[in-house]
Amino acid sequence: MHRYANIYSFYISILSLFLFSFVLYTAWSQPYIITSFLRWTLLIILAVIFILALTGFKSTATKFSRSRSIITIGIASMLLIICFFLQFLSYIGGKELLQTVESPNQEYTVHFYSWDAGAAGTFGIVGEIDGVWFDKRFYRERHAEVLEVEWINDRTISINNHQLDLEMEEIYSN
Repeated sequence: MHRYANIYSFYISILSLFLFSFVLYTAWSQPYIITSFLRWTLLIILAVIFILALTGFKSTATKFSRSRSIITIGIASMLLIICFFLQFLSYIGGKELLQTVESPNQEYTVHFYSWDAGAAGTFGIVGEIDGVWFDKRFYRERHAEVLEVEWINDRTISINNHQLDLEMEEIYSN
């Protein structure tokens, strides 16, 4: 039993390392934001991997299995710390919900936030489309405090006189 926990936790930790790398790459290179659901899912998976790795540590009959356990615990610990840090940052973020609107056919749910970086930065309004794994940031306007939202049709939205077609994935950022 302990031997299998050791092997499975190792392979799952390698897989989760690739998944975590993909999530971070997507979040930094695209206008996508990691949702709370995905952060919690990764956190739970990493906690299970860590527990399996500790259980698998009892089966260290060979040098290879000891090395595998140490690598697994190292990967799981590192990713757990990063996930806890990301979860913590999501709660202290400088965004405040202004308004939530749905498209007339209820296909899109859009959240608008005001953000303020304080004395070292700027302020503005951000619009994000609701998703399961990732939210998509499609609207960002600096130095804006007033929000005027109107749906033109089921897929086109007008935000502060900027029309965006959400089906065509148009983005506005200044």
